[in-house]
Amino acid sequence: MLDLWAEERYEEALMIARRLVDEPGYWCAAAALATAHSQGLGGTERDLGQAERLHRRAAASGALTARYDLARFLLNQRQGEAAARREAVTLLADLAQARYAAAMLLLARFDPSELPPNARRDRPVLWIEEAARIGHPTALFMVGSFQYAPGYRGSAPGPRAAFERAARGGQPMAALELAHGIRDGRLAGEGSESLAWAARTEAMIVRGGVLYGEDLLDRERLAARAAAFLDEAPPESAAAARADARRWVEDEMSVWPTEETLPCPAR
Repeated sequence: MLDLWAEERYEEALMIARRLVDEPGYWCAAAALATAHSQGLGGTERDLGQAERLHRRAAASGALTARYDLARFLLNQRQGEAAARREAVTLLADLAQARYAAAMLLLARFDPSELPPNARRDRPVLWIEEAARIGHPTALFMVGSFQYAPGYRGSAPGPRAAFERAARGGQPMAALELAHGIRDGRLAGEGSESLAWAARTEAMIVRGGVLYGEDLLDRERLAARAAAFLDEAPPESAAAARADARRWVEDEMSVWPTEETLPCPAR
């Protein structure tokens, strides 16, 4: 089911989800059906009420990803409802206590006064830094970017190390920043490395890897920027970099977090 879903073969995936939804342990079947109702995927009628019921059913399993999905649903589909916002913040705060890094990134968007006492930070950036210490790729990309800003005094690895860890974890924006930063002299590295990171950006997007719970809204623009970077190189060099990048994506990249994106048995 999960492989079919990743390939956007929604009708086939949902047929399996409907068979599994009542079996113990298959909360991801309810989550898939919830998303289908939320977005009208695979011929499913868009029904936000049913989507919420299915999200709550999945979240009742206690699975961290299901609870995160419910929080995102409440924030995105019930905007303007104070009770829904409070429930979402409480869910995110509990997830952050459980070291769920993606929830920390969402908490950073809220004013500290909105958070429960056990989740308050005097500066939202502290949530991002905490997620980076856990190793979340987007958080690492963000703290790497912060270090370009004058006066930043965070406790984080240097920008080169942060961007590389982020890229190796599946964050294509970090890979493209490595390409530009090395070429422009802002980051240490050889010229051939900049070409390699541009090709890896392109390969990551072609592969379709998006960090769980995140929407890479500028996929096409990011791919176009990587392609433009590669077009500046000699054709033979660009072709070699692209071939190596395809191998790198399959063999060396480790998309975060595997244990959260594939929590159900593969059926």
